[in-house]
Amino acid sequence: MNGLGFRNHISIAAGWLSGVAPGVVSAAAFCVYLLRFLNVSKYLNINMDEGTYLVKGLLFTSGQYAPYQFYGPWTQKMPLAYFLFGWVQEILGPGLSSGRYLSLFFTVLLLAGIWLLIARLGGKWAAALTMVYLAANQAGIMKLAYATTQSQVACFGVWMLVLSIGFKPKTWQAAAAGVLAGLMVITRQNMLPFAVLWLGYMFWVQERRAAQAALGTAAGVFLITHLIFWPNILSVWTLLPRSLTPFLDPWRLSAGIEPAIQWENSLPTQFDAFLEAIRYYFIPFFGVTFSLLLAPGRRQWANKSEYQTYLFLLASWFSLLLVHFGASFFLNYGFYTFSGYIAFFDYIALAVMAISFRCWRTAGSAFGKLTASAIILSIPTFLAFWNSADMAIVVTWFQTPLPRFRLFQILPGTTNLAGVLIHKFGIPLETLGWALPTFCGFLVGVLIFALAGLVKKLAKTGSLVATAASLFLLLSLALTPAPMLGNGHPDLTCSYDVIQANAEAGKEVAALIPPGSTVYWYPWLAPTPILYLNQPKIFPPQLDDNFTFVVGGDPDTVSRLGFWNETLASQWLAQSDYLLIVEISEETGRLIDDFHNRYGKQYTLTRLGYSSQPISCTNRLNWRLFVFALKPK
Repeated sequence: MNGLGFRNHISIAAGWLSGVAPGVVSAAAFCVYLLRFLNVSKYLNINMDEGTYLVKGLLFTSGQYAPYQFYGPWTQKMPLAYFLFGWVQEILGPGLSSGRYLSLFFTVLLLAGIWLLIARLGGKWAAALTMVYLAANQAGIMKLAYATTQSQVACFGVWMLVLSIGFKPKTWQAAAAGVLAGLMVITRQNMLPFAVLWLGYMFWVQERRAAQAALGTAAGVFLITHLIFWPNILSVWTLLPRSLTPFLDPWRLSAGIEPAIQWENSLPTQFDAFLEAIRYYFIPFFGVTFSLLLAPGRRQWANKSEYQTYLFLLASWFSLLLVHFGASFFLNYGFYTFSGYIAFFDYIALAVMAISFRCWRTAGSAFGKLTASAIILSIPTFLAFWNSADMAIVVTWFQTPLPRFRLFQILPGTTNLAGVLIHKFGIPLETLGWALPTFCGFLVGVLIFALAGLVKKLAKTGSLVATAASLFLLLSLALTPAPMLGNGHPDLTCSYDVIQANAEAGKEVAALIPPGSTVYWYPWLAPTPILYLNQPKIFPPQLDDNFTFVVGGDPDTVSRLGFWNETLASQWLAQSDYLLIVEISEETGRLIDDFHNRYGKQYTLTRLGYSSQPISCTNRLNWRLFVFALKPK
């Protein structure tokens, strides 16, 4: 009886732990995430997009300009992308801090939505492990910490799913999800494919009344926004093929006008940018890949609607991946924007994993299992090879002194495996520098299968490949904080409080420029310093730096669409009272020298001062604000 009572107590305790432990892990991971986010946000280098969203947002909410107006700022995004940053600055005050606090607010809501979504689709332990992954992924945190639209768009999207998938939503829930779908698209138009796929899912899986409510509210938000800003809002769709949309030509630059900015177009650069995206979102990429290879067909899913939800999420992930891959690698956006774009929708991949994981061990085609096995063996091998320069410790291991043997007898002195490979087999040390780490990477894949075999034997169930895939992802989770995966770019963080430094530098510069002065921003860095000036008169096309600078075209046509060229630059200089330049120092300033070379014969520069605080540590250098009085000679 006592033994039975003891077993009952153990059973109750185990049940209690299984119910409580996921919540404890999730809460701890959330706290770690929040602390890391606040730290990253404080020291994160300023980003060009941050400056444009913040300055344009304030220009729009203050009424100085309207979105999409001719001869105003280049407004290539949907209006909510700017208004959210404008409104928060109207409340908290202009500056970088307001924008990053807004990103924090939406990120907290995003995390809550991700937990609810994953818990519904895959259970509380899946949600807990997801939170652990998010807290461990430094690169993912950095992408959301910027004062950009990633956190907002992801928040709208995940709550759209929370309110509508994995169960039968009520009409009001579907309507609310439709509003969020509309808000997502009127923040970033690149999420339109996701919204369309979601509406198709609603009519495919959910009750007609709920689907109609979702369509009505989503279309309402989208159409009302277009009516408010009609017709110039059509400019956001000018990336659509010209041959299919000739009616958009009034908002396009005419032929012969070329963007000044041209990215390095080499295969190694493109491959490095693509690999960066995979490293930063390693688990989402390979979690979806294993799901595609190991999840069974429709007949082997217990629930039809669950399978339909899985297909919808899978289609959404690959559609958005394809759209943003095309924007990064085939349009003039820059290859390294690809990893930043994935922050808009990486939670979809996590949802794909959550809903399909329970099916991995029961089925999967022979081709799928063979391909998954090849991935498990080859990816650690490739990563070790690619990062061999940072894995010199492996060569050191092979140089560990070992006793010498011959015919089972110990000989005097010591040897090491590296020495044997060099002297006996004639392998150069340089070759060992990459060969040994690569070999160790291959051994990791072999050990994953060996451990998977042991686990399968103990569990007496499941597939060897599926178990190995699960262990592969668990190892990836443990290595997520490592530089080879999610540690991000350490050079993007500064040694000082960037938010405070920008505010202090802005105040110092504002004291040198009288209110209402015309300021020429000599662009190179994010235009956040303009936020701290007192009602300055600026030239809005300059806010986007070389992204809006073009070669050719008549000045009126170019400026009407929010662009600028050399002719306009000369005209604006003649109208300006002050010049703002971001530089390391006046003596070594590249941009100051560039200005003197280009315009020194026409204008006299008188330095009024510079900020004691740097505003950026771009390229590992501290950059300060310099203020010059500008007068014609």
